[in-house]
Amino acid sequence: MSESTDNGGVSDRIAFYGSVVFGLALATGSVWFFNQKMVLVEALQRVHPTVSGGGVGAAWEYGIGVESLNLAIKLLHIADIVLGFFILVMVFIHWASFHRLAAQMKPPAGSEAASSDAAATDGGERQ
Repeated sequence: MSESTDNGGVSDRIAFYGSVVFGLALATGSVWFFNQKMVLVEALQRVHPTVSGGGVGAAWEYGIGVESLNLAIKLLHIADIVLGFFILVMVFIHWASFHRLAAQMKPPAGSEAASSDAAATDGGERQ
């Protein structure tokens, strides 16, 4: 590389940190904007009636006070979180095992080995 174009990677670092700052600002701004403008679904569905007076949504207000229903909802949320983590762990375990298996594979008999100047299609580097 000639000295006129060799800047020690300064432009790469500037681009990296610039994109980090832009990404964080965009994420923060998006969260703030949508929290200010969002209409909550609960606010649309509830009329806030009194249970004794009946009316629209009275069963909803009554259901919030039933402890067995609250316990069932909490248990379902916990199960959802645990099973979600389990699925993620299984995906990562399978990805790692297939990655190791692929690293051990050899080309079929009778075919030529891939040339070292060919592109690595899996995102890795040629050895």
